[in-house]
Amino acid sequence: MHQNDHTTWDAVRQDLARAQQLISGGASPDALASQFREFLVQNELGLACEILADYATTHPQAAEFWLALHDAALQMGMSEQAEECQQLAEGQEPPL
Repeated sequence: MHQNDHTTWDAVRQDLARAQQLISGGASPDALASQFREFLVQNELGLACEILADYATTHPQAAEFWLALHDAALQMGMSEQAEECQQLAEGQEPPL
C-alpha cells in the first residue's frame, strides 16, 4: 500500500466519523452506532457511508452532515453518491 492510499483512507474514516458525530448532535441511535463501528472495524467504509445516508433519508440532517458524507464518498470514488450528498446539503432533492 502506498502512503497516499493510507492517507486517503484515514481521511475517509475521519469524514465518516465527522458525519456520524453530527447526527442529532452526536446522539445517533445505539443500533446505528454499533453497525457503523462494525463496518469501520471490517474496513467496509462504503457500507458505513451508506448506512449513515440511509438513516438520514428518514431523519433529516444538517448540511454539515451531508457535506461530511460528500467528502467521504468523493474520496472513495463514489461520485454518484457524492453528488447526491452535495444536493442534499444544498437543500435539493437528488433525482431518483
